[in-house]
Amino acid sequence: MTAPSNPGGPQNRPADLQFDKAEQTDASCVVCSQPIAGTYFEINGQVTCPRCRTTVVAQFNAGTSPGRFARAVTLGLLAAGAGFGIYYAIAKFTGMEFSIIAIVVGVMVGAAVKRGSNGRGGRRYQLLAVFLTYAAIVSTYVPFAFAQAREASQTAVDSAAVASTKDTVALATTSTPADTAEISGGEALTALVMFAGIVLALPFLAGFENILGLVIIGIGLYAAWTTVGRTVLKITGPYRVAATPAS
Repeated sequence: MTAPSNPGGPQNRPADLQFDKAEQTDASCVVCSQPIAGTYFEINGQVTCPRCRTTVVAQFNAGTSPGRFARAVTLGLLAAGAGFGIYYAIAKFTGMEFSIIAIVVGVMVGAAVKRGSNGRGGRRYQLLAVFLTYAAIVSTYVPFAFAQAREASQTAVDSAAVASTKDTVALATTSTPADTAEISGGEALTALVMFAGIVLALPFLAGFENILGLVIIGIGLYAAWTTVGRTVLKITGPYRVAATPAS
């Protein structure tokens, strides 16, 4: 086994540094910041004391795979909600979209998802982070779309106001309220799914007019993807610390 880099001493130590050979170091544990004394491990190249090495491994393996994914979904949704608020507020008050804000949203969601996975990351967590980031950014289009629809509706109402006052009154006095049809649960679910599909497609409905918006969204998605990259614990050791010789 190739010897680890010596945090506080010379480089290029001989191979197979285990208990049969001693390593001289002045380093501290990267987890608890306590000076290394006696023995230590290296986790992904970082010096760690035996106690913290056990804690890191236990936390990394805590829970079950479904439990970690559920936690990642929960934390990711919370981060996506916060990201939506930030992105919408800036777009609302500036009238512009900024790639830096998309990056912030992507990193926020990615970090939350990775935390939920106990720091593991990986492909399915990356896909989850990308979806939640996309949903957070795209959802900011909805208030603007409703505002445009409201303006169009008001224009139509103003155009209809040119009708005769007499005809309007007559229509109002002879019309009867329409029967209210009950909506079944299946119909409500179908409507909800269709609405969600329209929301997710909003950035593409504008065509080439929204090329810049699509690029900004892509930047945010890339930030989310890279933030949740897979982490593998590479543990080497134990190594023995030699006492510093007297001058």
